[in-house]
Amino acid sequence: MVSKNDPSQFHRSSYHHMGDKGSTRMVRVGSRSFPVYPLVIVCLVLLNIILSLAAVVVGINCGSITDFPQNDLMPQVLKTEVEQLQRATSETAHDRQAQEDFVKEHMSNQQIKLQLQSNKTYNDELQKQLELLQAERAALQSNTSDIVESCGLCMPGWFLSNTSCYFYGKRQSTIGKNWTTSREDCINRGADLAVFDTAEEHIMVFEHLPKVKWGTYLWGIGGAWIGLTDHQREGTWMWINNVTLNYTGFWMGGEPNNYGSGEHCVGVMITDKGLKSLFDARCESQREWLCEKKLS
Repeated sequence: MVSKNDPSQFHRSSYHHMGDKGSTRMVRVGSRSFPVYPLVIVCLVLLNIILSLAAVVVGINCGSITDFPQNDLMPQVLKTEVEQLQRATSETAHDRQAQEDFVKEHMSNQQIKLQLQSNKTYNDELQKQLELLQAERAALQSNTSDIVESCGLCMPGWFLSNTSCYFYGKRQSTIGKNWTTSREDCINRGADLAVFDTAEEHIMVFEHLPKVKWGTYLWGIGGAWIGLTDHQREGTWMWINNVTLNYTGFWMGGEPNNYGSGEHCVGVMITDKGLKSLFDARCESQREWLCEKKLS
């Protein structure tokens, strides 16, 4: 008899070989026997499934661990980006507003500049008109004064002395007239170069003529031509009305001297040294001139 509890017997019954070719290894579990190879395959498949499930579980856990900080930081990152975008938008709007303000200010400044230029031009025109009006007023006042002083007997720009009206022709800049052209100008005005018939008349006209300081005049251009020459005879001074000069106390010191043997015309120069004012000079020199028109 063989006992059921004999291990050796169980071992032999669990793992025995069939002597014939093509026999299959069997394993006995309890009262049943199963082929070995299918059972091994099933075990391997179950193990593979278990390992796959374990890998999936581990992957999910790792993914959760990895994603957790990112999911937690995402709102903060988005918030930071939104704030940066808002700041950039605000700065852009501020810059755009600054540019618009600059353009407006520049245009305003240009308008102000143009207005100032226009005002300056207008003021310059007003200043010119004012100067013209002042000059006209001065001329009118001078003419009125001349008319009043001459009791209306002389034309504007002329002065009355004794029984004649006199016109003092002034040079333009440095350009005067020689003796001949001076007389032509007087004739064109209905007069002639001045003639002092007497010393008294000389003295009366003397008071109306412009005066220069002694030593400041120029002999070459100073003084004014009058109607006195020695053309007819050297040294004999005759007025243009053919009357000989009958007084001699009004010659300047050293005059007449016929300097250079060519001085044949006479001028008058009023200085601060008294009544001595006559001098002889070359007739072609450029000077001012004195016209006289007798009252009829």
